[in-house]
Amino acid sequence: MFHFILRAAASCRQLLSVGLLCFALCLSLSCKHKPDENRFRELIESADRYKKEGKFDEARIELLSAINVKPKSADAYAKLAEILARQQQLRAALENYNTAINYDPNHRDARLQLAAILLAGHQWEPAEVHIQKLLTMNPADNEARILEATLLAAGPHKDVAKAQSI
Repeated sequence: MFHFILRAAASCRQLLSVGLLCFALCLSLSCKHKPDENRFRELIESADRYKKEGKFDEARIELLSAINVKPKSADAYAKLAEILARQQQLRAALENYNTAINYDPNHRDARLQLAAILLAGHQWEPAEVHIQKLLTMNPADNEARILEATLLAAGPHKDVAKAQSI
């Protein structure tokens, strides 16, 4: 009987050790995630400060670092695209706006800016797709309505009267 109790106690110690090991592993994984989130937020805030100061190269570097920390952040890609557009790197801006939309199809700002760039480049059909998606998401979106009016006034299917009514 005594032998059985010793075995049971040893099993309990092993279970307790495994349980503590699992707890420590879970704790370390959750702690690892928090510094990444904090680091990401710090990089985004730093990029925003640089952007306000007109330091676009520095903002771009911070945003690229943020994307390394959180590679599927639609907001980070949209912010990077905005910086690239301000630096007249429109092809790279288009790519990053598209990436933002791929990660978040309802990212309003990315769609809005992408549609505006496409309109400026006379790429009517892709611009119309984004404008229609914006208006589907929110028919009262004034900025999307302005883009729609621009498309109607300047695009291949000119309807100046309808553009003016908008």
